[in-house]
Amino acid sequence: MPKRENFLLLLKIVGKRIKAERESKEISISELAQKTGINKKYMEKIEEGEAYGLSTTKFFKIAEVLNVSPYKLVE
Repeated sequence: MPKRENFLLLLKIVGKRIKAERESKEISISELAQKTGINKKYMEKIEEGEAYGLSTTKFFKIAEVLNVSPYKLVE
């Protein structure tokens, strides 16, 4: 599989895991966006796996707010 396809697949997987963690903790997407300082529309793109410019800083902030290891979101 080409690198670009691998990257896009990883974004989808990470987005689904972020959403699953958020929902399991009964946190709304608006609340997660507010606590991380990320725009709600962009947070929706992250969860949909369409945030192609997701920075490591934002990724680690999401993991911190969800109280989950970043590794768990990408394993």
